[in-house]
Amino acid sequence: MLSNFNGCKAGTLINTLEKTSPKRRGRGKAPISQQYPARSQGSDDVSLWASYAAEKIIQEKSRLVKPDYLKSLFNTKTPSNILDGKIFHADTGYSTKLNSFAIVIRESRGSALLIELPNIKVKGDIYEGYEVPYTDFIYINHLDRYENYVFRAKKKYRDNGDMYLWGKKELYSLWDGTPKDYHFLD
Repeated sequence: MLSNFNGCKAGTLINTLEKTSPKRRGRGKAPISQQYPARSQGSDDVSLWASYAAEKIIQEKSRLVKPDYLKSLFNTKTPSNILDGKIFHADTGYSTKLNSFAIVIRESRGSALLIELPNIKVKGDIYEGYEVPYTDFIYINHLDRYENYVFRAKKKYRDNGDMYLWGKKELYSLWDGTPKDYHFLD
């Protein structure tokens, strides 16, 4: 029976399957796994759908984060082998040097969910200086939707065993607690 489908388009395949396959729950349609190829435009649609689904999963997980849990992350010291509550830092920018800070809110075996933190300038002017992450819980209380600030990062390890996180196309390392320099001048 499969040899009859060689060279057929997906729509023709679905129509043929609808005629030859037993009815499912009275609807007379082919299974969902066979209906999707007829609606899609190929591998581009599948990859677009997969990236959209991944973003939605992260957003849904971030909705589970309650303000009390975030407050506890800022106020407690976590053991060194646990990432929850640890702040990570990334140098960003193309011809300038910018800083990105984030705190780990959930950790799994191969990745972590982080929430972005704003920066506070502690020395310098608008063009050059030093900044640290703003870790006051008041900021978190004013976020209208946490999921807009949450992102996923994959855990990676250097040759010497140090762990870093790769997320938002940036390399995040554990923040050492010192102010980080920035400059907007090319």
